[in-house]
Order: sequence, then C-alpha cells, then structure tokens
Amino acid sequence: MFPHARTLRKAREQVKNMVTHGFSTHEIRIYLQRWALWWRVNTSELWQIDDILNQYSVACWDLTTKQYGVGILAKLTYAQMQQQVS
Repeated sequence: MFPHARTLRKAREQVKNMVTHGFSTHEIRIYLQRWALWWRVNTSELWQIDDILNQYSVACWDLTTKQYGVGILAKLTYAQMQQQVS
C-alpha cells in the first residue's frame, strides 16, 4: 500500500513551488520530512517514512524536486546504519 498518485503530485508541486519561490534547502527538507511523517502517523501504520519518500522520489519527473526526497532518504538510511553498528 502506497500513497495515492494525487497525494504524491501535491507534494511534488509544493516542493516545485518552494524551489521557484526561493525557499532554502533546509525549509524544503523540513517540509518533506513533516509531510512524510504526517502521512505515516495519520493514515496507515503499514507505511514507513522511507517508503513514502521513496514513492515521492519515483513520482518526481523533475530532477531538482527528486533530489530533495533522495537526499532525505540517504540521511535516514545512514542514520539507520549508524544505529545498527552501535
């Protein structure tokens, strides 16, 4: 089970608008993290944040908007690897 295409499109368009209007990279990442967390908490416990962000990245056609999702996924993966090592 994954987010509906309309949900992914809205997030993608929001990030595209944020880039167009000059929001900082930090603000855009915060938006995507909160968006993914909201969907994780308020919809289905089957969804994991990394799965939601992965689907977001797959749904992005524009490389700039895709990079934000991939960047957050890389940070999450790195953090999970660090926890396993510790």
